[in-house]
Amino acid sequence: MREGTERLLSDLKRFIRFNTVTTKTNAPLAYAVGRMLASAGYRVTYQKIRRDGHLFVNVVAEKGPAGRGLLLCAHLDTVPPGPKECWTSTRANPWGAISSKGKVFGLGAADAKGVLLAMIEAGRKIQSSVLRRPLLIVGTFGEESGMGGAYALTHIWRGPKPLMTIVGEPTGLSVTYRHKGVGALVIELETNLGLRRTRAVQKKNLRCRGRQGHSSRPWLGQNALDRAVRNLARQRKRKGLVVVSL
Repeated sequence: MREGTERLLSDLKRFIRFNTVTTKTNAPLAYAVGRMLASAGYRVTYQKIRRDGHLFVNVVAEKGPAGRGLLLCAHLDTVPPGPKECWTSTRANPWGAISSKGKVFGLGAADAKGVLLAMIEAGRKIQSSVLRRPLLIVGTFGEESGMGGAYALTHIWRGPKPLMTIVGEPTGLSVTYRHKGVGALVIELETNLGLRRTRAVQKKNLRCRGRQGHSSRPWLGQNALDRAVRNLARQRKRKGLVVVSL
């Protein structure tokens, strides 16, 4: 058991050491993942896309009989690291993965290189001979910059489509049915300002700032639109206040 845990830690650290920030090529990591899957008995293929002079790669692995099966999917890219000096646990090196007190620190450890490694390890223990349907594991590029790898996967795919897909993301081990949505807010305001005549108009600008947060943990961020709407709700009681634009 201890030997298996140490191997998993070593593999995760090796994955993290690949700089796969979403705007950079992920090819070295994709090929490393492909070799690992091939050694575990999978049939491995690659989907290659060139953009802005960089090579981006999806790795697709299949085990078991042909047909429609279960697809396990995780992305190979990461968000940018931000200020490196903030990576105090890794001595200002986001890719210098270390383990401490049962945790692994490094860019992509949770989102989502650790997830991909868990999928690979789980699939390693399943023999092809016992599978009644195929088991597929896919690592995609570009999840953090527009889902380019997922788009390429669905458009280049050849053969039967999977019956079910499980996408690995850091969701606190809860099942999430929707991801990467786009919300639109429409506000309609009515006013009788045109029927009034005033000698002076005071203009007041209110700026609402937001805070970045990942979609897997939205409560850590702050939506500037939400703050603006709440501010309007408070201001609406003030007599004579009219919203000109938002």
